[in-house]
Amino acid sequence: MIHRRIDADILATINYDAVRGMTPSQIQRELARDMALRGRMPTLRTIQRIVADTIGRDDSGEWHLAPEGPDPAAVLWVLAASLRDGWKVPISEAEAGWLRTIHRAAPELGPLTVRYLARLYLAAAARGEPTTLLDAALAIGPWRGASEREAYDALGLPHLPFAMTQRQALR
Repeated sequence: MIHRRIDADILATINYDAVRGMTPSQIQRELARDMALRGRMPTLRTIQRIVADTIGRDDSGEWHLAPEGPDPAAVLWVLAASLRDGWKVPISEAEAGWLRTIHRAAPELGPLTVRYLARLYLAAAARGEPTTLLDAALAIGPWRGASEREAYDALGLPHLPFAMTQRQALR
């Protein structure tokens, strides 16, 4: 669902905090601390709606390392970064599949961006929505350079926050 009355930077922050496991009330408190957002703050009800739209239902169960199965390296890499960053949502089996796929498609992305995108893919799938915009973001790679960013912006695609490469994440 598109929230046209919310500034893109605020919407991106709400989406990111929602996929990290923050509640709408926690998100509102964090936004209220940012003096740059004065006069642009959405109501708690609006934040609740955005969070409901952003978080999809995932019944695949919690991911666990197993002796048999797909390569766990990408999942463990993202899990470690998520724990350091304070994510409160465990990695599910379905999310682990997306983490591996996104990491293979864009190996230069940092672990938190990979997880953020995986959560967006999960939410879109849960709502039965196409993933065309997310696919376009991965194909164009606006984090790769100025020309890619211009091409991405020219398509009018939504802002993807925190698109950090591995190198940027390590600084």
